[in-house]
Amino acid sequence: MSLPKNLYIGLPGSVTGDLWHVAAAEILSSINALPGYKLVALIAITEKPAKPFDPTSAEQKALDEEWEYGKVTFNYLKKIGLDCLLVKCSGTPGKRNLENTIAKQVPAELDKAFDKQLKVDLKGKSDPFDALVPTARLFFPFEERKVRLMTATTIAMNILQKNILENRGPETRAHLATRLCTPDKVPIDNAIETLATEKKTALNKLITAALATPNPKTPNKNFTRVVLENYRRGLVNAQTDSNKDLSKQLIEQAAMRGYAVITIPAVLKKAQLEELQKDRDELKNDKTFPVLANSIFDFYGRGSEPPAPYPGVDSRAQARFWGKVAEDKNQIFGVYGGRSGSLDIAAFCGVYSFFWDEPWIKFAAGFESTGLQDDNNFKKCIGQVPQCLRSLQLSVVADTGLPTAKDATGNAWTAIGPSYVTSWLDQKNDRTRYPPCPITDKWILTKSLDEFRAFDMEKDQDPKIKAETLDNMIYISGKKVKPQPELS
Repeated sequence: MSLPKNLYIGLPGSVTGDLWHVAAAEILSSINALPGYKLVALIAITEKPAKPFDPTSAEQKALDEEWEYGKVTFNYLKKIGLDCLLVKCSGTPGKRNLENTIAKQVPAELDKAFDKQLKVDLKGKSDPFDALVPTARLFFPFEERKVRLMTATTIAMNILQKNILENRGPETRAHLATRLCTPDKVPIDNAIETLATEKKTALNKLITAALATPNPKTPNKNFTRVVLENYRRGLVNAQTDSNKDLSKQLIEQAAMRGYAVITIPAVLKKAQLEELQKDRDELKNDKTFPVLANSIFDFYGRGSEPPAPYPGVDSRAQARFWGKVAEDKNQIFGVYGGRSGSLDIAAFCGVYSFFWDEPWIKFAAGFESTGLQDDNNFKKCIGQVPQCLRSLQLSVVADTGLPTAKDATGNAWTAIGPSYVTSWLDQKNDRTRYPPCPITDKWILTKSLDEFRAFDMEKDQDPKIKAETLDNMIYISGKKVKPQPELS
């Protein structure tokens, strides 16, 4: 029997949130093997030039991010026992250049580099990245066996869906939550367990205070549970950013059901955290508004002095923390926020989750695409939603309504479609009224918004847009490969 071929999923060093999808894909593919393939994460960074860039230049900033973030990603994957290859690429720093270089590599050359790195003795090395980067293969453009980064999402979602439908959902999610913080069949590192426990204990103190607080929306009663708000303000995907108006909507709707809201600042700088605290203080001025006296949980240490370096909390401890949150259903209802890696990890660990993204309304309402980025954002959402709705209980907004205003940062959203927020909070979302295909270049653009809202993917499924299999997602030099046997 021939050995499986390495299937490389390219992850530019500066990309952070997709880390969880790549890790989940590798972990789950060990449960349901991909026919003839073994997944290998390919972490790419740009070679440092002989003549340094101007320290204030965009090129130097991009290079610094690739090395800083790529190091965290590579070390995390190595420390939980997943296959990954570190490569340096020539050219100008930046995500697009790295993606283009990855796309042109000869698989056989990648295999040689991967085998060479596997032979390096990393025992006792706390930093695999630093140990390997001096000799990491420097690649120049070539061509063939790689898959697009979004394919990691498709692999993970397909396997999760299969296990859920075969009534192995809870055990699969429990396995995933554990494997995201430790190698297979290896006890969780004591330091990681301690850190995750400390974080959960700190959250518990806020929860205890919340549950002892009278709820202005339910007279003579305290809050009964909490909803965690994943509050992000990123450098990319501004359409998924949080803001004061979105927080107010969630806080009010949650309180009507007896729930308090505790906010976890995700991708925030210290100044943005201070702005968030100011917003909460303003809300507290209204004694009838159901905001908590202490409603911010600085999980990532954004407010420390100096602020905690990226990622704030060891990635393994993040996974372990969210696993503990998932087990605390009596006190914690779920987590809410815009589509983000910081929310994805909670969902992968089994937390009841809700996210939104912008392209849904544009496409659902029949708007034409305004460019490649709209298409890609749309595909990313489509890629996660159908299977996640069954397996990870992620919800997404389809009727946010056209933006009515923009705040000073250009954030477009002032409210999420009320029916979707309330159905999630009431746990009544039937999780079937969304397009069924993970990725496709042709979608139901001819449908009106009302038809879209009523679209039932179980009964009204156009055979042309049925969910694609893993193999239809694999692209080689921009072309789909021949269909392979479906996932076993």
